[in-house]
Amino acid sequence: MTFPPNYATDIQRELGAEYEEQKKQLGTVISGISHDFRTPLTASLGYLQMIGKSGELSDKNAEYLGIAMQKNRYLKVLSDEFFELTKIENGGEELNIEKIILGNLLTETVLEQHSWIAERNIRTDFDIDDGIMIQADVHCLTRILNNLMSNAQKYTSDSFGVKLKQDGNCVVLCVSNTIADSTSLDVDRVFEPFYRMDARTEGGSGLGLYVVKLLCDRLGWSVKAELNDNVFTATILI
Repeated sequence: MTFPPNYATDIQRELGAEYEEQKKQLGTVISGISHDFRTPLTASLGYLQMIGKSGELSDKNAEYLGIAMQKNRYLKVLSDEFFELTKIENGGEELNIEKIILGNLLTETVLEQHSWIAERNIRTDFDIDDGIMIQADVHCLTRILNNLMSNAQKYTSDSFGVKLKQDGNCVVLCVSNTIADSTSLDVDRVFEPFYRMDARTEGGSGLGLYVVKLLCDRLGWSVKAELNDNVFTATILI
């Protein structure tokens, strides 16, 4: 049996197009489900808060209410993350590239971490160069920074650091933190979807660093992760 020229290439192209179409359809379904979840979750959280303000609960019932509100917030966070993820994977909104003073936005984001740093008595090392300007979409950049900080908050054991430097034509951003048990981390998998260092924790969906990677790719940046002894570092090259 003989096949026409470029037969294999044509089949591969058709399969690739079919896969992309199915992926897009799946993303649309997930986005719709996530959207449908968000509305009742928001409403139920509002009702739970109203019950809490009524002042008519026993100590035990107040404890149960607190647990219910915590679980509700967690489900809402997951729903929001899935909704945002499908938008990113499907191209989402058009990028609005503009000049941004990265040091200013990074400093603001770091200052927002004060409460958990102080509460847990975390040692810090911040070295942020002023005046570094980059071209970026501010929404994507903010999401990247927030996800990096959120990851550090979940897993920092006693030390947390942020560095921003200009290295020739490249801007280097490093976010590092110590972790309690380095043997539980597979650094080669941290940018995979749903990967968590400790799957037993309820601290997140395992999508945070995956979203960082997707957004960096979309902006044309590179991101890598390293583990030296018990110090985890995520580095973005802009």
